[in-house]
Amino acid sequence: MTLIWTITIGLVLYGMHLQQQLTEWPQTCFNHFPLQDYLALFPVVIGLLLRTLENPMGNVELLR
Repeated sequence: MTLIWTITIGLVLYGMHLQQQLTEWPQTCFNHFPLQDYLALFPVVIGLLLRTLENPMGNVELLR
């Protein structure tokens, strides 16, 4: 389970780095399409990832 959260946090940090790169790049070449694609897709990908991590064991009741 720890490995899954480590990968998730790594993806979020990489996404934040990618967002910064994509906001700086259009300022030099005036191409805003990659930034628009990122802003549309990254929250969806993170939402789907968190939704699948919500209960990784399916309907199995976790021990308390």
